[in-house]
Amino acid sequence: GGLKVWGYSTSADVRASTFYSNTASIHGGGIAVLYGSSAVIDDSSIVDNTTGGGGGGIAVSESASAVISGTSIISNIADLGGAIIAGQVTVTLTNVLISSNQSSSGNANVLSINDSDVEIMNSTISDNNPGEAQAVLLWSGALTITNSILWNNGPNLQADPPCPGCFTVNYSDIEGDWTGTGNINENPLFLGNGNYHLSEVSPCIDKGTPTGAPAYDIEGTMRDALPDMGAYEFKLYELAVGMAGSGSGSVSSSPAGIVCGADCTESFANGTVVTLTAEANIDSTFEGWSGGDCTGIGVCVVTMNEAKEVTATFTLKQYELSVSLDGTGSGFVNSTPAGIDCGTSCTANFDYGTVVTLTAEANIGSSFEGWGGACAGAGDCAVTMTETKAVTAIFKLIQTYLPMVYR
Repeated sequence: GGLKVWGYSTSADVRASTFYSNTASIHGGGIAVLYGSSAVIDDSSIVDNTTGGGGGGIAVSESASAVISGTSIISNIADLGGAIIAGQVTVTLTNVLISSNQSSSGNANVLSINDSDVEIMNSTISDNNPGEAQAVLLWSGALTITNSILWNNGPNLQADPPCPGCFTVNYSDIEGDWTGTGNINENPLFLGNGNYHLSEVSPCIDKGTPTGAPAYDIEGTMRDALPDMGAYEFKLYELAVGMAGSGSGSVSSSPAGIVCGADCTESFANGTVVTLTAEANIDSTFEGWSGGDCTGIGVCVVTMNEAKEVTATFTLKQYELSVSLDGTGSGFVNSTPAGIDCGTSCTANFDYGTVVTLTAEANIGSSFEGWGGACAGAGDCAVTMTETKAVTAIFKLIQTYLPMVYR
């Protein structure tokens, strides 16, 4: 396994750690706390661990104890107790996410309890191989669940032999219902796709009890005076989009809410992953993002764990207008607005959509014959700059003939 804590007076303080893809032959694919030892496990991830015995994620056994908080226990596999096995111990779980764990024998996809006292507070236990296997199997001991969600796990709570008094469940959302104060049996309406934050319409919001509830959730978000059920406290955070630059465009969001220019602010539930897409108007170019941890010119992906501001910068397109002089004569061309003064300066950049008027004037001894390229005729040349354009001014030398004098 990943870590073994063994023996009386032995303790481990595990914080901000990841136990990934470990294997144990007997107990505790990720962590084993055994034989009178103790462990504090906080702000950690225990993922994809395996054991042929008990506790794919964590095994606590033989007079040991464990305090587990702010931790995710995901996709672990064991013969018994896919996430956790507790044998002759005390275990507390607070602000814990337990998801996608599995018992290979079909016994206790989440938690196996034998002669142990286990307390679960403000935790989310969901999507643990929802089939015939139970989520929690209590052989003997006691289990207390408060302010928690058990949903889409198959049968949630079973005792063998039956022991109705061994379960104390209050202020929790239990699929299939369970007798207790403040319990509900309603779809918790998570944000979904593996995101276990509560959506804005979740029935679990403000349905917990403050008695014994932690001050903060699994991510460190302060809980309300009336806490929510589950590991994640519901909050709304504002996302504000600003526009900058000389150009113009629009920004839209998925999920819907931002349609900027018209609506540039929206509040989203804590944990919502918002994708912003910028589209430049025909006269502009999207130059990129700033703020909200977004950069570059692709989509901007923002996770709403606080109020955030994002700016989209657009630049007005410019195109080059070039003038050349041709013919046997000479002259010059200038522009309105200013920029072209040819002979001297024969190229200039103009903003998209600008109407540039070119005026040709021949030098003494020459005549202006007309335009070529983007203009025709012999009057002023008006060019609308929607792309790069080239114009030629043609001048002709005026020939003068002296009279013939005969003597």
